[in-house]
Amino acid sequence: MKPVTTFLILILSLPLTAQSLRWGAELDALPYLSGGYYGSVIAGYDQWQVRAVLTRTTLPDFATSDGIKSHRLDAVALIGDYFFDSTATGWWVGSGVEWWSNRLAPESGGTRSFEQWVLTLGGGYTWEFTSWLYVNPWAALHLPVSGTSPVQVGSVRHEPQAVVVSGSVKVGFRF
Repeated sequence: MKPVTTFLILILSLPLTAQSLRWGAELDALPYLSGGYYGSVIAGYDQWQVRAVLTRTTLPDFATSDGIKSHRLDAVALIGDYFFDSTATGWWVGSGVEWWSNRLAPESGGTRSFEQWVLTLGGGYTWEFTSWLYVNPWAALHLPVSGTSPVQVGSVRHEPQAVVVSGSVKVGFRF
């Protein structure tokens, strides 16, 4: 996978000592609540960190076109984050690129898939409970830059959104 390869190259090219490098992983509540999954690995230094994300979620009914009974979204992302505090806690902003694979299932049966490349801008707040456990509520804007044309699924015409808003709560672990 290209995003994971890019992530590893970025991390390995940083001139860091083992003492200054942070490693971690995060789980996000929303994909699990929709029957999917979310996992990310993190490498950070001072106020900066890079996240490689793999997730699957099913969009809620209010976010799908009429006539679509299920909209599954698989995503791979590479995100860079900046913390305003040097302890990598508190407020942060992040930006990156995502690849989305969408699978639509209309009420009339059958499926249709389409892919999108997406630019993302988000932020949140990290509350640290221990040196290794934290909670991270976040919100983001996602701007699809490809896969933006309408998709015909049986008799249903699905119009991809020009901007997608998302948010959830992550639980993070630092190693």
